[in-house]
Amino acid sequence: MSFSSKLNKAKTYSDFYDLAVESERLASHLERKGEEKEIKIRERWSQALTAYAECVTLDPNNPKAWNGIGWILYKLKDMNKALINLGRALKADPKYTNAYINIGLVNRDLKKYDEALEAFEKARELSPHYDWAWYHAGLLHYISGNINQALEYLKRADALSSNLIIRNQLRMIEKAQRHIPPEPINKTLEKIEASSGGGKPDHCFYCGVEFSVEVQNNEKPYKHRLRQLVWETNHKLPQYAKTDWTKSKVKGLHTTTHVDMHGITTKGQRMGSYNIKNRGTDLTPLLQLEDFAPLPGGICGSCSKNILFEAERCLNKVSIKPIKSKIVESQENCVKCYVKVFQSWIGKRRP
Repeated sequence: MSFSSKLNKAKTYSDFYDLAVESERLASHLERKGEEKEIKIRERWSQALTAYAECVTLDPNNPKAWNGIGWILYKLKDMNKALINLGRALKADPKYTNAYINIGLVNRDLKKYDEALEAFEKARELSPHYDWAWYHAGLLHYISGNINQALEYLKRADALSSNLIIRNQLRMIEKAQRHIPPEPINKTLEKIEASSGGGKPDHCFYCGVEFSVEVQNNEKPYKHRLRQLVWETNHKLPQYAKTDWTKSKVKGLHTTTHVDMHGITTKGQRMGSYNIKNRGTDLTPLLQLEDFAPLPGGICGSCSKNILFEAERCLNKVSIKPIKSKIVESQENCVKCYVKVFQSWIGKRRP
């Protein structure tokens, strides 16, 4: 039965709500499969939005429907309207955890990290056994540079859930805690430590400008922003990527297809050797934070802006196509690019 027929048949709040959830699941399923059918996915989200709109008409004080509308508007990238409708969900129920989670997601995508963390922490307080509340709050601590706090939250989320996505992020943050840059960057840093180091404490280590009221040391904001850029690149990646399995030769009975000169297709079976090839899905590999070591020492706003621009150019090399081999190859190219940028800037350090 088509969506229009189901919509016409629906009468009660429950009917419309179930229809909205069904359309929402279909849209999410298409996204998880990595279907490159954006029009079809948006159509499903729009159908869910229509059904949720009927729900709030019948029961305007129900937070679930307002939250559903806010979530779909977030998926459709209409952030301002999403926040308005999520606010209506909290007005209907100030302790509705899912609304706080979605408000956090919207603010996170708007790069309002303080507001996002506040919303996630509120969700965690309201639902201390909800794994995703701990997970999202932990990620925000990671983005903000609080690695130990992030690790604590992600471990709690992992204990509450066996979700592979949570475990994948936990492993990434455990690696980040060790702060081991790739070998070329590590050797460069060791050379700097072995030498006099260079640079005056009250000057930018890269252009030599003296820090003052007008020109401030931008070291902390620069390191913070570099971490955010790496996370934002990971956030663009699909959660699951397709993996081509290796072809293998099999002996036995297999189906054959034959098309004659008139275009008529006939199928048959015969014994012999044939190749099989299949395609599975796997968790998408993530960029590791330690591969993007920040420049050491004081740095002015102008230099930090320039190095971040070059870092972002390297990060843009990462492929978001849901094919694992392409993602891995693009990540390797991205890290090689950043190593060159890092070494180039180290060469500019003042004696």
